[in-house]
Amino acid sequence: MAKLPNDDLFESTKMSFGEHLEELRVSLFRALIGVVAGFLLGLFVAGYVVEFIQSPLKNALTRYYTEKAKTKLEEEYKGRAPIEMWNLIAHANVVPENLTVDPERIANALHEADPDMEINFVPYRFTKEDVLDGRWVLLCTAIAAGAKQEGTVAAAIWEHLTSEQRALFEKIAEDSKISADQQDQVIAALNALINKPQLHQTEAFKTFSAATTASGWWSFLGSSSASSNEQVLNATLKEIRQSLSKPNATQSRRLNKLIAAESFPSDFRHPQLQTVDLRVWKPAEVTVQALGAHEVFMIWLKAGAVTGCMIASPWIFWQVWQFVAAGLYPHEKRYVVIYLPFSLILFLAGASLAFFFVFEPVLDFLFSFNRSMNIDPDPRISEWLGFVLFMPIGFGVAFQLPLVMLFINRIGIFSIEQYLRKWRIAILVIFVVSMLLTPADPVSMMLMAVPLIVLYFLGIGLCKWMPQGRNPFAEAYEP
Repeated sequence: MAKLPNDDLFESTKMSFGEHLEELRVSLFRALIGVVAGFLLGLFVAGYVVEFIQSPLKNALTRYYTEKAKTKLEEEYKGRAPIEMWNLIAHANVVPENLTVDPERIANALHEADPDMEINFVPYRFTKEDVLDGRWVLLCTAIAAGAKQEGTVAAAIWEHLTSEQRALFEKIAEDSKISADQQDQVIAALNALINKPQLHQTEAFKTFSAATTASGWWSFLGSSSASSNEQVLNATLKEIRQSLSKPNATQSRRLNKLIAAESFPSDFRHPQLQTVDLRVWKPAEVTVQALGAHEVFMIWLKAGAVTGCMIASPWIFWQVWQFVAAGLYPHEKRYVVIYLPFSLILFLAGASLAFFFVFEPVLDFLFSFNRSMNIDPDPRISEWLGFVLFMPIGFGVAFQLPLVMLFINRIGIFSIEQYLRKWRIAILVIFVVSMLLTPADPVSMMLMAVPLIVLYFLGIGLCKWMPQGRNPFAEAYEP
């Protein structure tokens, strides 16, 4: 009969409870020293770490804005955008931005920079956009009626028109229709009219005030708003008239246009500053926002803490291992030495997969909804930091699946045959776990589930081909 195991076989490895506590105290103290040292080192590189972890987000945001620019360009040109613009967006990572600018200010600035420069820009002129839709014939009719309305603004305008211009307004009023060419002629006649200083010297123009048009477009705003706008208009008229104590062609034209437009509020749009649309191109640079004054400081501390833990992790693991190894048998230490590096490799593989290959597809998917709903993203650095830490940790933990399967197999809960027979259920469980460990989007779930399915069958291979250790506690009985 074989001998039973000697109870004192591992006597030399046993420790008392007090010795275990002392070993734990020493290990924790050494680990704490490593954490503090790592944290201090981490603070020096925290800025670089924050910049590095922002790279997937910035890349995704850059793609978001370039794709948005391409879509707007296609809509503007109805699918026939110039290839030069398209290439500028696609290859130079710049996006267009439409600005509305005051050409008079630009012209004045250019003239101040170079007084010899010839600039032919003429401000305060009528354009087709100044006439409201469908009001062209009615405007010409109202001006033509000035021939019979003495002392009015319409009469003053009619008096200063040439015979050809009068014939044009009368013809349009009689025909009750207007062509595009006639619209251009009407605008030209109005601009020739407001160029005449004599116009604002007439009695009708001199006595014109906001009270004359109190029943015009101000009335719909209510009494208080109408009163305020009347005051602004009268103050503007007074200022312009005072400036005309000396000849000034620009202010003269401005006064004539303002009074003419205010006199026909149903036919002209609100008097507005003459502007032009200007397209500028700017780099598709994106920034991550911080809403609180203290938020960036806290991010720096968090980044330093996380980086410090990573720097100190080998020392921390070694101290933990020293404490655990003190209570293990020699054959148990051998298993830890074999499987711990394998576990670390799997964890790093999962975290790397999340950071380098999962973040950007997930962000592209999420930002596609921003683009479809026309809502620009404005991410906060604190939210992104939580996101960038949570997902890699989830992937790293999930990638321990082969070792978990091997452990369950070795303690006899599941056999290899059961793993193979229940593979469909295992895949369902993998998808459920992937859903829980990733954000609420199908892309990240699939990017976790597919590698885990591969790792599941890798775990079956480990259970089959990794040798099982011999029982060290007893010898086999011999007959």
